[in-house]
Amino acid sequence: MNEAGSVKPIPWTGPQLAVLLLVATYLGVPASKGVVHWLGLPPDDGAYLSQIITMGTEAAVIASVPTLRDRAAALLRARVRRRQFGELAALAAVAMLAQFALFGFYALVVWSRGGDSAVVQMTLETARGADTAFAASTLRHLAITCLLAPLMEEMVFRGFLFEAWAKTRPASVAMLFSSAVFAACHLSFTLPFLVGLLLCAVYVRTGALRGSILVHFCANIVLWYPLCGQFLIPLHNGGIGSWWFQLTCLAVLPPFIVIYAFFAARSARLTSAPVAFAATSP
Repeated sequence: MNEAGSVKPIPWTGPQLAVLLLVATYLGVPASKGVVHWLGLPPDDGAYLSQIITMGTEAAVIASVPTLRDRAAALLRARVRRRQFGELAALAAVAMLAQFALFGFYALVVWSRGGDSAVVQMTLETARGADTAFAASTLRHLAITCLLAPLMEEMVFRGFLFEAWAKTRPASVAMLFSSAVFAACHLSFTLPFLVGLLLCAVYVRTGALRGSILVHFCANIVLWYPLCGQFLIPLHNGGIGSWWFQLTCLAVLPPFIVIYAFFAARSARLTSAPVAFAATSP
């Protein structure tokens, strides 16, 4: 911290910071595999442990570098303005509907390969059913994906990577770069990339990491069965025609997210308002 109380600038460029944090991320993968093998854990437990070790490695890197640690504290202190609550709620709804768009995409791919008969066979996994909604393993999974993951991923990809790139590049370019790195850390690319754009836009518009953490939380919690998870596949799955809601989300949300991200990047360039770039300047 300097005398004015603002956070000292991060001494690395965006690419350097990306490499540092990605190394921390991927170091957790072999480490977690070794621990899982050593403990002889089943695959499901191993997956949970892998996530914890990976995010724990990221947290350890942040905690061990004073500048990153101070920046993390400053990011978490910033609050969303009251006048932006409505916009934030609408964006949280968009993030939740993105999961329906993903299932609509799955249905469209299955239909293109096998027609309506193949689509009818699509069902929810047992792990997402009512019988396991409140099982210990499900609640543990929720704690990781809905609490730990939003906190750590927003800190890394929006709080550090996006801002590092946005210092030397237009906000739109920084959004694309950080969202691409974010998507590369997931099993699929397209939906995480779009969600990454949305989360960057939320951060830019609110100027508070708490906003993007909340939206990220909503995007993940919707998969839980007692909430919208039970509706991701139509209750009366009679073929691709019964997936009209999911397909509508698939058609509408991607262009909406791209347009909103462009608007957010443009407003950041014109007003220099939401993102706390000034807080990282000397």
